[in-house]
Amino acid sequence: MQAATPWKLYAASLVGDYTGMIQVLRGEIKAGNVINTLSSPQPHARASSSLAVGSPSSLSPLALGSTTSQLVFTPIPPCRIADTRESGARTGILAAGVPRTFDLSTGGFAKGQGGSTSCPGLTSFNFSAWSVNITVTGYGSTGFLEVYPFGGSVPATSISNFGPALSAIANSSTLTGCYGCTDSIDLVASAATHVVLDVYGYFQVPTGYSTGVVTLMAGTMSTVPAGIYQYVQGGSCPAGTIVIGGAQTNSSSSTNTILTSDHNIISGTTWYEYVKNTGTASATVTVYSTCQDVS
Repeated sequence: MQAATPWKLYAASLVGDYTGMIQVLRGEIKAGNVINTLSSPQPHARASSSLAVGSPSSLSPLALGSTTSQLVFTPIPPCRIADTRESGARTGILAAGVPRTFDLSTGGFAKGQGGSTSCPGLTSFNFSAWSVNITVTGYGSTGFLEVYPFGGSVPATSISNFGPALSAIANSSTLTGCYGCTDSIDLVASAATHVVLDVYGYFQVPTGYSTGVVTLMAGTMSTVPAGIYQYVQGGSCPAGTIVIGGAQTNSSSSTNTILTSDHNIISGTTWYEYVKNTGTASATVTVYSTCQDVS
């Protein structure tokens, strides 16, 4: 799983079940929605939280065609990430029935896969799915190749069938990877063969600003003496959010009025206001930063 922001970790801590926590950390449930709904951690439960979307099966790595998150394709220039005909720890002909692991991200450059040493546009993170061209070559008998997410189960279907009548067979396909893992896929062949892997792009959960999901972060309550013009700051928007405005509460009355003459944003994270107490007694003011989730 990719690194979670403190904002998402806080929201996840409020959810009472494991499924909901994972969905918050993945961004399937907006952190702002949770924080606006729950003021204290919920009792731990085995059952799925009412906030959760989907079933416990959604805890597995997001698969292509996920019902909870649509995936966006990012194309890259074709990149040879692995070639078992070359030298390295993960090279050499695949023995029949013996799985071999490959990393389709930039992490694969250091794992002796026999591919390129760099690839423009290739991600360093193992996302949910990949566009890959798989070539089998150097085989001496009829066989088939199976591909599955790293650490997963061998499927009942093949990605490529090969035989001695042809010296090489290529097949372009979309593969489900292992989200956030140290490697991407496992391959197993029914007959000995070399394998070449070319990556054409990857799929990831779309990112962008959420729509209407905001939380107010309160600054420290300030006491403004009578007749004083004072600077008051809201709370700092945490990582994973962006400040989009601010608000204020105060102890104004008909004879002790608080006026605001200026407001703005500090360093992109905090809202501030200049306030004046026009009355004859002290008044209290709390300024809030309006923070919106960035998913």
